[in-house]
Amino acid sequence: MVKSGPEEQNQLLGGMCIFVYVGIWIGSMFTPPVLYFLWRAGWMVPFWFIILLALSAYTPIWKPNRRLTDLISHGPRYFKDFSLVYEHVPNPKEDGPTLLCVSPHGVFTMGWGQLFSRKTRELSSFTFCFASAMVWNPFFRILCLLFGKIATVSKENVTGLMRKGENIAICIGGFEEATITCLNTHRIFIQNRKGFIKYALQYGYSLQQAYVFGENDCYFNAQGFWPLRLKLNSFGIPAVTPIGNLLFPLMPRNDHKGIHVVVGKPFKVPKIENPSAEEIDRWHQRYIEEMKGLFNRHKERAGHGDKELEIW
Repeated sequence: MVKSGPEEQNQLLGGMCIFVYVGIWIGSMFTPPVLYFLWRAGWMVPFWFIILLALSAYTPIWKPNRRLTDLISHGPRYFKDFSLVYEHVPNPKEDGPTLLCVSPHGVFTMGWGQLFSRKTRELSSFTFCFASAMVWNPFFRILCLLFGKIATVSKENVTGLMRKGENIAICIGGFEEATITCLNTHRIFIQNRKGFIKYALQYGYSLQQAYVFGENDCYFNAQGFWPLRLKLNSFGIPAVTPIGNLLFPLMPRNDHKGIHVVVGKPFKVPKIENPSAEEIDRWHQRYIEEMKGLFNRHKERAGHGDKELEIW
C-alpha cells in the first residue's frame, strides 16, 4: 500500500491553487459574453489577445509543465487533511491495459483534479478523459494540456484509445453524479452506466476504482427535482447549485474532514468481442460490489465510519 499527503495545512497557498482551478473552469464559460463586451466597447487589444490565446489551445505549443504541476499539487493544503492511498500501484506490464474509474464526481471534481494534476509515477501513463465541452473549451484545455494527456470521454475516443491498449482514467458518474451530490451523504451514479463495462469486456481491460472521501462535503447542493435536473444533464447541462465557502461560495468548504483519495486493486475482466447483456450485467454488478468494498475498507480511516455508500 502506497500513501502520500501534503505538508501542514496552508489555506492561503492551497486556496490560491484551487482558485486558479475553479476560476478557469467557471471563467472559461463566460468567454463569449466577455468577447462580445470587448468588441462592442471597442477594446480591440484585449479582444484579439483573448482570440489568439484561445486559438493557441488547438496547436501543439502547450506541453506539460512540471513547475505548474508542483504548484497546483499544493491545492489539498486548503483542506484540513488530505491523503492519497494506493492499495495497488498501477502496473500495466502485470495488469494489462487499465481503465481507472473515479467516483464521486462532485461539483468541481476536487479528487479527480488532484489525481490528474499530480500525475505521479503511478499515473504517468494514463490519459485522463473529460467531458467534450471541457476538452474543447480553449482555456480549460490549455490548463489540462499543461498537466498531461487528455481526451474527450466520447465513445469514439475511448474505444479508439482502447484499441491501442492505452491506460485511461474516467470520472464515471459525470454530470449526473455531480447533480446528486449531497452534504454528509455518499452517492455514486452507476445503476444505468454500463457502457464502460461493455468496452472493458470487448478490449480485455482491467478495471481499477478510485473513491474520493470528502468530495461530497465540498459544496452544498440543493436536493430534489431529480427528473428535471437529470434531463438537463442528458443535454450536457450541469444542474448543480453549488454553495461552498461562505465568504466566496465558489470555493469549496474546508470545515469538513478533508479529502481522502483511495485507489483500489484492479480486477481483470475477460475479453469478449460481443458480450451479451447478461455478461455485461454480471460484470457491472461485480463492479458495484468492488466499489462498495473499497468504500467500506477505508471509510473508518477517512472519518466516515458511520456512512454507507448509496447506489443511484
